[in-house]
Parts: sequence; structure tokens; C-alpha cells
Amino acid sequence: MANLTVNTQRQKELPLRQSYDMKIEVTSSEGVPREVFVFRRGAAPARDKGGPHTDLFVHVASPNDLEEYPPEVTENPVASPFYRTDSVVLRFRSYIAMQETQGYLIADLRGLVGALNAADNLEITEEEEIS
Repeated sequence: MANLTVNTQRQKELPLRQSYDMKIEVTSSEGVPREVFVFRRGAAPARDKGGPHTDLFVHVASPNDLEEYPPEVTENPVASPFYRTDSVVLRFRSYIAMQETQGYLIADLRGLVGALNAADNLEITEEEEIS
């Protein structure tokens, strides 16, 4: 049976704060890789126009993503510009947006674990001979 344990760290709501950071990290896993957050390499330009491109968080991995995307940045991004990591750090302008996004990400992680558990419990219920 697949399961994940995640740790969420986020900043407190303060009236004068301009932004809020949140980090979600997989701290343990069973039956599923810890690297469940999909990133795209070089997808967004850095803040200053002369800087290098930065990697962009895309979504929580699907069961297919776990098979298709490597669990780290590859040396050859032409093969796949996508990779997976075990944590994601996001910045928000609003405390409410941070809370909502945390809820969405936890729901997506639950969905991933549920899909993997369902796939492990598939049974053949009917056999047919085709000739």
C-alpha cells in the first residue's frame, strides 16, 4: 500500500507582510517515490532579465509522471525538460492564496496515493480466449 508523509512550513499572517513562502516536503514514503513534485527546467526567466532561466513548479506527479520523468535534473534536458523533486517552495502575495494552494496540493497528493493504491488492487475478473 502506498503512502506519503509530508511536512508543510509556512509563514504566519502579518498585516504588513508583502509575500508569504510555503514549503511542502515529503518526509517519508512507502510504495511511492519521494520525488512527487514535477518541475520544468528553464521554463521561466529569472527576475532580472540578464539572469539565467529558473525552473518552474508544474504540478504534483501523476502515476504516469512517476514512470516518465526522472527524479532529478538530468544532464541532457533535451531528452525531457521535466524532472521530479521531493519538495517545493512557493511564494504568494496573499495568505489566503497560500492556504488555498496548500489545500489543493495536499488533495493532489492524496489523489496520487489513491490512484497508486487502486492500481495495486486491480484484478482480472474475466478471461476470454480469442482465436
